Amino acid sequence: KALNPKPQTPTVISLNTDDLLNITTSGIWTSVKKDGQGVVSGIGTNEISWGNPTINNKQSSYVFAGTDTSLGLDEDELLGTFTHNNFPITDYSITEANLALDLNIGGSSHLFNLSFKHEETPNDSSHPEDIVSIPSIYSTELFDINGEIYKLVVSGFHQNDHLTNEFITEENMANSAKIYGRLEKVDGKKECQNLLLV
Repeated sequence: KALNPKPQTPTVISLNTDDLLNITTSGIWTSVKKDGQGVVSGIGTNEISWGNPTINNKQSSYVFAGTDTSLGLDEDELLGTFTHNNFPITDYSITEANLALDLNIGGSSHLFNLSFKHEETPNDSSHPEDIVSIPSIYSTELFDINGEIYKLVVSGFHQNDHLTNEFITEENMANSAKIYGRLEKVDGKKECQNLLLV
């Protein structure tokens, strides 16, 4: 059964800086939107596949691989690796996929929902590359670290030696990019109240 999490009112989790030194990330795809009739397989796992393949019976797919990492305060750190297996397909594609990102900190799981937008381009066009973007993150938790409130912000894909929220993926290839994020200090009492009321 497909998981379909809904945004929740954030809770505040108390941590100290030592807790941030040993973190394990993982993720599962929880839901998708698509532009045609067809099956998307792998919901509830770290890999989803879609489309009717035209070459070598290969579907397109998204894969998320977690990692062992640490999180600094207001510093970009690795959250995991995203791979788009971009193979020629017909009939239908996805337009959006939602990933439940799990940060395991000191044995406790902290979930965040990431929404990936997918732009499928015609394979016979002059620019057949697909575009994947991360427009937003919906945090279910905030962190109280040494008396200051922080939120998790996804910094984007690391591509061509810089961070960007769009990932250009070549056709008929497996395209991978590192995803980075940071714990960013909440700017003032008003923003903190707004986050707690969303």
